[in-house]
Order: sequence, then structure tokens, then C-alpha cells
Amino acid sequence: MQATRGSQSPADVDYVRTADRIELSWRWFRASVLFNVVWLLIWFGALSGFYFAAVVTRSPTAALIPTLHTIAGLWVAYLTAIRVFNRTTVTLDLQHIRIATGPIPVRGGNQEIPSAEITQLYVRRGGTKKKSAPDYEIHALTASYVDLKLAGGIRKLGTAHFIEAELEEFLEIQDRPVADSEHRDRPPRRQPTEPAVRHTPSTDGPFSPRPDNLR
Repeated sequence: MQATRGSQSPADVDYVRTADRIELSWRWFRASVLFNVVWLLIWFGALSGFYFAAVVTRSPTAALIPTLHTIAGLWVAYLTAIRVFNRTTVTLDLQHIRIATGPIPVRGGNQEIPSAEITQLYVRRGGTKKKSAPDYEIHALTASYVDLKLAGGIRKLGTAHFIEAELEEFLEIQDRPVADSEHRDRPPRRQPTEPAVRHTPSTDGPFSPRPDNLR
């Protein structure tokens, strides 16, 4: 089957499509992460002074002083590393949608979901709403009214909307507005009387959105 590369795809997305399969891939990298790299060099450089002094003085207590600072630095180093090195690839065919993120593991980075289970896709802003340079996420609503985060690390809203639109077109899903989503700026392909999908966000795991007329 001849593969076609999307000529209209955003520059930050690698996109390949055939008659029965599409693949979209993007990096998590953004230039602002370089600030973290500089900060980490300074941070661990300062901590190395404490550990060097502990070795010279042979003082175990002195070695314990920067422990919490070291843990904090390692956490920031992990967050920085996934921004620098990670890539997400979404592969969709008529049977499954597969999400693979790596090389550094992240929570929910690798999933496989039956395509028939997906009833709606939407874009949501990741992290806190006060974030000056937010990431965007692709979410799916399933036939059992479960909201699943499919992928994140998308730098631009337009890129997220492109990914959402391509997945919906392949699955022949009508685009509908979802509460608290970043809806595309175009008329939805639904009847005006159809209720929007609502959901109640939760930090504990998947939540169950239901249309108004099912509540």
C-alpha cells in the first residue's frame, strides 16, 4: 500500500497515511527546556561542593545535609530529560489506536485501545491553566463514558487540533464540543440541539463524562 505523507501537516508533526492506517509522531522538545539544563548544571555543581567537603572531612552527617536538594534536582533532571529526548507516536488502524512514548518512560505513555471503543476525541490543556507556555493533550471518550488521556507533550494548540482532526476523520467521528476542552475554531459537525459532552475532572484517574440527557 502506497503511503502518503501529509503535505498540510504542521512542521512539528511527522505524518504518514495509507488507506487503512495513519501514523503521527512528534517530539516533546521546546527551547525553554534549555533553561532547565543550565539550572541543573549550576544546581549539581553547588551540591558537589557539599559532597566533596563531606568526603574530605569524613563526615556522614555533612553528606546528609544536601539529600533533599539532591532529590529535588534529580526530579527536575527527569522532567528535563523527557522534554529533551522523548517522542510520542500515535498509530491508528481499523482495529486499534496505539500510543508509544519514549525512550524515557512516562505515566500512561504506552497504550493500546480498540478503535471501536472511541466515540469522541478532544484537546485539553495540560498542567495548570496559569502555565505561560502550556502543553496540550489528546483525550478520548469511550463508549463506556470513560475519559482517557491518549497523549501529551504537544507544544502548539494548532498541532493538537490537527492531530485530533486527523484521528476523527479516519474514525469517521463527528466533532462535538466537550466541556473544558480547547475546541477547534470552526462550526461543529453536529446538530445544534445535540447537547455538549460534559465531564467532571479528576486527579485520581479516569472519570466518566455523560451527556446531559443521561444524567
